[in-house]
Amino acid sequence: MTEQDVIDAAIAFHHAGRALKAVTLLRRVLGFNPANHNALRLYGVFLRQAGQAQASIPWLERAAALHPFVPVFHQDLQKSYEALGRADLASASYCRALLAEIRAGLGPEDAPPHPLGWSPEPGRAVAIAPRGQRRDPVILFVSERWFLLDPRRGDSNCLIFTIDGRETAIPGASVGFFVDDLARGHGLPLDSLFARAVAEVNPDVVMLSPQVNGLLTALDPSVATLAGLKRRHGFKLAVMLYDMADDWGVAPAAPLAELVDLVVSLDLPPSLAQARLPGLPVLGAWSPVDGALFRDDGGPRDIPISFVGQVRAARAAFLAQAQVAGLSIHVAGGQRGDAPLSLADYAATLRRSQMTINLPLSQTGGAPHVKGRVFEALLSGALLLEQANPATEHWLRPMEHYVPFTDAADLAAKARHYQDHPAEARAIAERGRDHVRDRLNPAAFWRAVQARLG
Repeated sequence: MTEQDVIDAAIAFHHAGRALKAVTLLRRVLGFNPANHNALRLYGVFLRQAGQAQASIPWLERAAALHPFVPVFHQDLQKSYEALGRADLASASYCRALLAEIRAGLGPEDAPPHPLGWSPEPGRAVAIAPRGQRRDPVILFVSERWFLLDPRRGDSNCLIFTIDGRETAIPGASVGFFVDDLARGHGLPLDSLFARAVAEVNPDVVMLSPQVNGLLTALDPSVATLAGLKRRHGFKLAVMLYDMADDWGVAPAAPLAELVDLVVSLDLPPSLAQARLPGLPVLGAWSPVDGALFRDDGGPRDIPISFVGQVRAARAAFLAQAQVAGLSIHVAGGQRGDAPLSLADYAATLRRSQMTINLPLSQTGGAPHVKGRVFEALLSGALLLEQANPATEHWLRPMEHYVPFTDAADLAAKARHYQDHPAEARAIAERGRDHVRDRLNPAAFWRAVQARLG
């Protein structure tokens, strides 16, 4: 067996709940090759998941030192620091990962400016009407252009869920300030470039979207810069958060509490979102998915049941239980991991699926929430099978728009029922598709945001 074969076996044992066997195999790999970065990383991750966060740190530090330009190693180290209550060290670790990725990353030719994006280059001014002549508010989005700063992983959540979706509904009223593109070409800090963007665009709203593990980092405009520009130009400041069910997902709001005019949640309905940030103006909303990308094109549905997304340990264990219960599931992966699925392939998999499974617990497994995959799957015309989730029920009606299930056995039974009754399955899928298309579309989302911002 190769070293990777042994590592794969360790992962399988870990997913099956045999932690001792998993770490024994990893120790065997490290005995042969102490510099195997994958074994070092997994050994540290398994220690943290076993409640030994302190012991995990040296192993994760060794992995990060071997591959300083791979953010995932720093992300794992960050999680161990967070488990110890050392948010300061967690932030510093992830900041190092971001800066390393930018400094050693792909050149400007690998990251061409988005056609909506602001550019500080001569002759590239953005055509924006003066404030008094605008039909719709202009929003300057401050975020990454690429998911995890990596062009190989496709567009960032901000680009997919906010800029592209808003442009579909309100053409010409969105401008992107893409910090990863700009940092590659201009270095850090970006505050002076951001000030020039604000002066040129004169936005009605600045929408900050710190999506990379929820941290405000050296990539984002400093709080002092935001405060000064807000006083000078009079824009509203909004923060878009994608994972408010997790503690790290709400962390960016804290340093901006005195400045922010609205926090927009893309994963929690109103009551749950407000409870996460009491005292701040919060809008609990949904992911405004662009229907031009996620759509039901009437093509063949040759995948009976799919799961599309990152297969974390808890998800892998559940999917294994479902397969034991008799389901054959097409697992397609997501944007994270060593072999990211392209956005086009992700969307195509949903269009080809008769049914697709969603497991809605947050990344730390602590709370149910409603991620973009729910709306992407429904718009694509697949029958959504989702683990019972009260957050989803705020936006969708069970058994009318989608099918909830309780456990792996219940999922298997319901999937077999709808395989045997395709007309019934198709009727639910079409009602879900039409409901999202007509009621939970980008235009409705942005009307809700603009109403709250005034």
